[in-house]
Amino acid sequence: MLPDRFVLDTRPLANPAAVVSGEHYRITVLTSQLLRLEYSPDGVFEDRATQLVLNRTFDVPEFQVIDNPD
Repeated sequence: MLPDRFVLDTRPLANPAAVVSGEHYRITVLTSQLLRLEYSPDGVFEDRATQLVLNRTFDVPEFQVIDNPD
């Protein structure tokens, strides 16, 4: 176990209102200019913090999903 001084405060789970997902994909709207795109053949996604992004608990930006055959 790491000493407390080496443990980072992380919040890797995004607000569910900012997540659009399907059977094999997950898109997280992090900011108005930043998306996190994930693909998984088995539909299982990683929710732990990464070295690049420790926290994903941003305010949900305004966005819309348009789902059509085109």
